[in-house]
Amino acid sequence: MNEILNFSLPLSPVNLLIFATLCIVARWLAEVYAFHIPETMTYEWELEMSEGKDSSPNKEEPSLLYTMRNTQWTPQAFRRHISGSSRVSGSKVDGWQLIADVIALFAPIFAAFLAKSITPQVVLITILCWASACAIIIDRNHMLLPDVITLPLLWIGLISSTANIFQEPTFAIAGAAAGYTALWIIAKLFMATKGVEAIGMGDAKWVAMTGAWFGATHMFGALIFASLLGAIIATQQKQNQIAFGPSLAIASIAAGLRLLN
Repeated sequence: MNEILNFSLPLSPVNLLIFATLCIVARWLAEVYAFHIPETMTYEWELEMSEGKDSSPNKEEPSLLYTMRNTQWTPQAFRRHISGSSRVSGSKVDGWQLIADVIALFAPIFAAFLAKSITPQVVLITILCWASACAIIIDRNHMLLPDVITLPLLWIGLISSTANIFQEPTFAIAGAAAGYTALWIIAKLFMATKGVEAIGMGDAKWVAMTGAWFGATHMFGALIFASLLGAIIATQQKQNQIAFGPSLAIASIAAGLRLLN
C-alpha cells in the first residue's frame, strides 16, 4: 500500500490544468452542498417534529450518502447554483464567501507548488481545502459544523495515518483524542461558569479531525491560531458570539501547508 501511495506527479502544464479544473468543479460543489446540507438537515428535523419525534438538532444528522442522493442536480438547480442564487437569502455571506472561494480554488494549487509536485500529502490537503470551503459557508450562515463534513474528514485522517502520510497511527489517534477532549473540557467550563454554550461539538470534532491529520502538536498550534483569529474577528465585528468554524478551518489548512513546506 505504501508503494501505491508513494507517488509524485510533476507540475507540468497538463497536470496543473487538470488540477485547476478539478478545483473549479470542487468550488462549485462546495457551494452546492453548503446550501443543501443545512436544507436537508432542516427538512429531516421538521419531518421528525411533524411525526412527534425528538427533533433536537443534536440528535442525528443526515448521512453523506443521504445528502448526496437528495441533492438537486436538475438543469434549473445547476443554473441556480452557478449564478450564486443558492446562497441562503439574508445569510451573512460578506467576505467569507470570497475566502471560501480562494481556499477551494487556490489553496490546493499553492500546496502543490509548496511540495513542488502533486503528492499524497497534496491530495489530502486538497480534500481538506474543498471540505473547509463548504464548512466555512455553512458555519458562517448557520453556526453549525455538520457531522456529514467533520466525521468523514476525521476518518480520512485516521485511515491515511496507516500509510504514514502525515502522522503515524498512534499520533493520529492521540491527536484526535486530545483535540476532542480539549474542546469538550473548554465547552463544559464555559457552561459551568458562564451558563452559555460557547463552543459547539461540531467545533470539537473539527479539532479532533485536525489532531488526527497532523498530530497533537500541530493541532494545538492550529487551535491557538484559530482562537487568536476568532478573537480578532469578534473584536472587529463587535459581536459576543461568532462562528468559530471558519477560523478552525483556516488554521487547519495552515497547519497542513506548514507540514508541506
